[in-house]
Amino acid sequence: MGMMDDGCTSLAWKTDTFSVAGQNWDVCNSQQTSLLLCFANSTLRQWEEAQKARLVLIHIKPNRDSSARRPKISLVTEAGLLSKSGLNSCGVAVFVNAIKAAGVKFDALPIHIALRTVLDCESRLKAIARLCSLTLGTSGHIMIANKTGGTSLEFSHLDIIQMEMVDGQIAHTNHFLVKHDPAVVDSFIFPDSLTRQKRIMVLLGQAPQQEKEGMAPTETFEQMLEDEDGFPTAINRKSSPIRRSETLYSFVTDLKARTARIRLGRPNECEGVWTLKPAEL
Repeated sequence: MGMMDDGCTSLAWKTDTFSVAGQNWDVCNSQQTSLLLCFANSTLRQWEEAQKARLVLIHIKPNRDSSARRPKISLVTEAGLLSKSGLNSCGVAVFVNAIKAAGVKFDALPIHIALRTVLDCESRLKAIARLCSLTLGTSGHIMIANKTGGTSLEFSHLDIIQMEMVDGQIAHTNHFLVKHDPAVVDSFIFPDSLTRQKRIMVLLGQAPQQEKEGMAPTETFEQMLEDEDGFPTAINRKSSPIRRSETLYSFVTDLKARTARIRLGRPNECEGVWTLKPAEL
């Protein structure tokens, strides 16, 4: 799953008073052209060009006459793909990181369907149980978070390994952090994934002090996702001859408030801001 130039970073943090999660989504900057805004209520109602095409902001409201009670959803994805980062009206958020390893399971979930499946769930635990029962068809990482905390699901076509928070924190970049089935071969570590993983854990370690100094947790996360340590292949990336990928959006959620904020483009060179409140759709 993913391109050789992917560089996404996902993270979550929970205490007794708050729960936040988010990610930078990075990909080859040829994706950067405009943003489309789409409202869905069983059929597509409106498209509004804003700034970067191929990136789509979708709001989904279940049909009122449907017998199935599903959450309302706000998500960002690429045009033609079902889902990437998102938040639903129950306060369940989902984020994704590319991990490259050989192997495909054709009777399991494709990753973008798995992401959309999470957003149809009322809780983090239900989402985890559903993905683990259905299994995933390729390799990758999905972070699922709500007000009760965040969980990393690191998977190949042969297994899913669940990782929980340590001291209320968790983060993931673009390589396997734990051992998988011995039959999983040709696992590839993205060149800067190790340094970004180490850096985001350092930043998370500094977060409690920032909270004591009065910084809001969502503000702390947005600051982390602006980090340029190791530039240009940093958490906040810039396309260069070293790596073509660049941060296309930053997505931070307040999971108790059930809201999210998207910053389009590199977060310290923001080209637009959207506040998502799926519970109010």
